[in-house]
Amino acid sequence: MDKLPPYLSQPPQDGKMLNRTERTACAVMSVVLVLLLGVASLLTPNPAGHGTHRQLGLPGCTMVTIFGIRCPGCGMTTSWAHTLNGDIEGGLRANTAGVMLCLFASLSVPFLIAMSMRGVRSRGNWMSRLAITLLFLILSISVLEWLIRMASGRALW
Repeated sequence: MDKLPPYLSQPPQDGKMLNRTERTACAVMSVVLVLLLGVASLLTPNPAGHGTHRQLGLPGCTMVTIFGIRCPGCGMTTSWAHTLNGDIEGGLRANTAGVMLCLFASLSVPFLIAMSMRGVRSRGNWMSRLAITLLFLILSISVLEWLIRMASGRALW
């Protein structure tokens, strides 16, 4: 088997500088998140708790169309729109994980901008580990909420 390059086979050292590609990736991710947050803040949340994404010309949920049940992501755009308009309760009703993901995205932007501008990794790479842990937690909550809705019959349209 070929030997892996050092950046793949060894953990990054404390304070290691990001290369140009990594800095560009951080900058691009921050721009994408700002755009997503900006678009979501301009949307009017659908009172049904789902379907807000249709304002963007996107089709309805495939899982709803085929199986007649909500998918774990149903209500995600609606929850972002509620959250960014200051209605956390409405966001939680639409999709709990959506509120968490929206807050995570909002908090990630300054860190991504700082990393792209300064080009320095977090000490011990704690930010990467925290981000992965939080994303796993949000995904788990999304699936758990979906299972609860399925069990209670609230996942049916």
